[in-house]
Amino acid sequence: MLRIKRLKDCTITEAVEAWNSGFEGYYFDLTMTTEKFLARMASEELSEELSVVAFWNEKPVGLIVNGIREFQGQLIGWNGGTAVDKDYRSKGIGRRLLEATLDILEDHDVHVSTLEAISENKRAIALYQSLGYDIIDHLECLEKKRGPIPFLNSNIYQIMRVPPQEIGNLSFYQGKNPWQTHWQSVKDGEALIAQDSNGNAIGYAYYRKLFSGDGTHTGTTLYQCEAMRSRNDQKEVIQFLLGAAFDTSSDQIRYYVPNLPILSSSITHQVLNEMGFEPIVKLVYMKQILK
Repeated sequence: MLRIKRLKDCTITEAVEAWNSGFEGYYFDLTMTTEKFLARMASEELSEELSVVAFWNEKPVGLIVNGIREFQGQLIGWNGGTAVDKDYRSKGIGRRLLEATLDILEDHDVHVSTLEAISENKRAIALYQSLGYDIIDHLECLEKKRGPIPFLNSNIYQIMRVPPQEIGNLSFYQGKNPWQTHWQSVKDGEALIAQDSNGNAIGYAYYRKLFSGDGTHTGTTLYQCEAMRSRNDQKEVIQFLLGAAFDTSSDQIRYYVPNLPILSSSITHQVLNEMGFEPIVKLVYMKQILK
């Protein structure tokens, strides 16, 4: 018999068992320990109250972890992972989990429910579409392993370094981009605001640097880099910001960009491609309007 329970009413051990069995054999390794699962729930602002676990009799066989954030007066929900044990698929468990999730989000007055899915995962995408989700953009996770990053030297623009949370106050902040690119997901990160000659904010970037045990800078993850959409020099502003965000003095650093929207961040996508970034994962970005 199938039962759907809130994660708050389950043990973490049950949740991790459902996660690991559901993502076994996935496109990449998502195996979690209890510690990693709890850390991800915290870092991504996922909620035990909003998340659901499926039980077949007493065995945890699937789950969806969910979170809610507010942007411009609207509540945005995010499905941070849907997993069903491979031995229990084709039993309607994924559909029941999604239906329970949508009911919970509606009860919390969420306006929009969002999720990402691997582009190759046609079965999951079809399930989401059957429940009212639409593909609104295509995403790429980009990587550049080696090689210098060109720096655009400019006397027109200036850089101001700020905490990432200040980016959320900019009128052109892309708060409807995928959840994991939001400033809230950038723990211990850095942020830049590009200004024109009058001190007006015209672009931003935020990112996190990674270091080895001996303090060597080994990688940089860029979450967002955008310019004010009304400007004719968006490309130059983005080039300037990327040059300032990335370390141009070393060719031993791995650069990574998660979940970049190809349509809504088309200029950033173009600039990164010109810099030699290549896609390593392709996804679709889906949403459903609830209110």
